[in-house]
Amino acid sequence: MRWVFGFLIVANIAYLVWQSGQSRAPDPAQTNPEEIIDTDAESLELLSEMDPAVLAQKTRAAVTPTQGQTASQQLCWLLGPFREQVTAKQVATRFQVLNIPASLRTIEGITGLDYLVYSGPYVSRADALGKLRMLQELQIDSFLITRGALTDAISYGLFPKRSQAKVLQGELAEMGYQVDIRENKRTEVQQWLVVPVAVAEKVSIAFWQELESDFDGIDRQQKWCHAIASTGNID
Repeated sequence: MRWVFGFLIVANIAYLVWQSGQSRAPDPAQTNPEEIIDTDAESLELLSEMDPAVLAQKTRAAVTPTQGQTASQQLCWLLGPFREQVTAKQVATRFQVLNIPASLRTIEGITGLDYLVYSGPYVSRADALGKLRMLQELQIDSFLITRGALTDAISYGLFPKRSQAKVLQGELAEMGYQVDIRENKRTEVQQWLVVPVAVAEKVSIAFWQELESDFDGIDRQQKWCHAIASTGNID
């Protein structure tokens, strides 16, 4: 009987040790994965417990391109547009003093939209001219398009607003003429300064404010560096 009693004591001790280990194990269901800042670190850290300065540094590191990243993964600031190259050089100098590269690019930008009311293109130039003569005899404003994708089509007018083009389209439909509306992009060649976002992080808010104050009308946009056409640098 003694060996049975001893076996029961050993079994109870082992069970208590096992229960103690289970009570200390974390419950996965009670862990919020969104609160974990780094699962590969030596210890876990909650966002609510992290120093704001450290959190900001980690955030910048997550979005700042590293040396291993390709150009297609990097962002650039576009500053401008500049009507005169001398003004662009003055702005570029502000960055170069801080050892921040700034290059001048000539970019064709969209400055607005127009809406063309037209019919055609017709089978031949002769057909288009015959249609044009008929319209002009009825005193309907119309013009022959002689180049581009709508060569040998007839234009009834170009409008800055779609609503204006729709009005004319309705008037012509009442007269028995079916016409279409085409959206045309107005473009203009502009000069912009390009500054990599990653190296411009050292620039303070006061610097940007002073720049915008000294050069009235300067715009600042963020775009992928690889998408910006390169046509020249500042000498």
